[in-house]
Order: sequence, then C-alpha cells, then structure tokens
Amino acid sequence: MGPQILKKFYSCTIESILTGCITAWYGNCLASDRKALQRVVRTAQYITGAKLPAIQDLYTRRCQRKALKIVKDSSHPSHRLFSLLPHGKRYRSAKSRVAKRLIIIMGKSCKVVVCGLAAVGKTAVLEQLLYANHIAGSEPMETLEDIYIGSIETDRGTREQVRFYDTRGLRDGLEFPRHYYSFADGFVLVYSIDSKESFKRMEALKKDIDRYRDKKEVTIVVLGNKLDMQEQRSVDSEVAQHWAKTEKVRLWEVSVADRRTLIEPFVHLASKMTQPQSKSSFPLSRNKNKGSGSLES
Repeated sequence: MGPQILKKFYSCTIESILTGCITAWYGNCLASDRKALQRVVRTAQYITGAKLPAIQDLYTRRCQRKALKIVKDSSHPSHRLFSLLPHGKRYRSAKSRVAKRLIIIMGKSCKVVVCGLAAVGKTAVLEQLLYANHIAGSEPMETLEDIYIGSIETDRGTREQVRFYDTRGLRDGLEFPRHYYSFADGFVLVYSIDSKESFKRMEALKKDIDRYRDKKEVTIVVLGNKLDMQEQRSVDSEVAQHWAKTEKVRLWEVSVADRRTLIEPFVHLASKMTQPQSKSSFPLSRNKNKGSGSLES
C-alpha cells in the first residue's frame, strides 16, 4: 500500500481521534502528555513513510483558525476580546475585568466541564458570571468549544483558579465526548426549568459521569437555568431538589438575568474542589519491630 493512501488513512482516522476538540484540552496538557502524543505521530510517520504534521502545529493552526472566525463574527460573545493596537499590526492582550468575588486570570487551575442540552444557556451563564455582559433577549449561538478562566474566592477566603470548558450543546444522536470525563475535576450540569427534555438529558449526563470518571473524585453542581421564566416552567422545583438529594449533589435554580443567583453555586464548586484533605484519624505506627505490620516513611 502506497504512502499517500496510508497518509490519507492516518489523517482521516488516527489524526482525527488524536485532535478531537484539541483547542479545548491541548493547552492544559503536561509536557509528558504532549510528548506521548507526538510519539504516536512519529510512529505513524515511520509506518507510512510520509511526513506528518506535528500535534503542536495542528493545535496552533486550529487556534488561529478559530480566532479568525471570532474576529470576523461581530456577534460572537468573545469578539470584543480582539481589538487592534493603534499601529494595526497586532491585537491587544486580553484585559482583566474585576467583578465581585471573581476576576479573569491565567495560570494553573482546576478543570470544570460545563455541559447540558443545547440552548439551555451554558455560555450565557459563564459570560454573565465572568464578564457580567449578558444581554437579555440576545439570540443564542451554538458553541463548539470554548475555554474561560477565572479566579473564584472560596468560602475559606482563598482565591482558586478555575478553567471552565464550555462544551457543545447536546442534541438527539449526539453523545458527550468521553475524554472530558477523564480530566475534569468538576462538572456544572445545566438544564432549563422550561424544558423537561433538558432535565432528562442532565440526569443521563450525571449517570455517565458516575460510570466513566474511573473512581476519580469530582465535584458536581447542577443549575436549573431560566428562573425568570416561571410562567413556562415544566420542571417542578421540588422534584428537581429531591433528585439532587438522592444523587448527593447540590442544585440551584438560577437566572442569567440576575447575576447574583450565579455567585453561590460557583463559590461552592471552587470551595469543594479545593477543600484541604483532612489528616487520617489513624496515624501509622512507627514501631520498628519485625512482624508488626506497620509502614515506615
């Protein structure tokens, strides 16, 4: 089989798997993880006999392509982050906007995946929480993948950096990408109080998290959005709270129109994810006698 056929097979299958949603997760990979991914590319290059693009190059190109699309789309929520300097040769660095208990900041962070059915308001929640710039009545836009970074003041008075992965809204026949389950430290499950379908999909997501998180401890927060649309309510509040109690998760009903309703759930989320581990109540014995069954450091 010729190199061109093998290269096309690699591009359509292996490369597609390796780079799925790469703009959402590659930037947060450890150097060892990046080297492991590149080893796969080098192995494939040896087998095919053709030169293959490096994972880092693919990541850079896709980020640039996504940025260009945002620049050209004035209705995109992140369009305002791209403003040219006076000389017109490059863009300004993203400005930090300070809000009560929240501030946009870069650095090492906990990873939180925000997910739910399409059009429940996941992006609007993050935009209002971090930027306080949600415009009531604005047309929702479909999200492919976006990352927001914030620093949240916990109930202990410390600030913890959190990286939010705003995922694509789920529709019929569209499964939630499984790689999110493996790296997330927390999840924000969003449904709309005027949609029973969104609540059922949120329940299914909770089951999938329990199934695929591989015994990893994660913090889950549930948000019932669109609290301001009481007249169209189809998800009973007591039923939702009973479900949350059964599943041992915290649930808040919130409204993007009232930013104050968003603060408490995310402060709770950051506080739980970064809660210091309590010391064991049963310290290891330091008896050095043989056969004691104790462990020594």
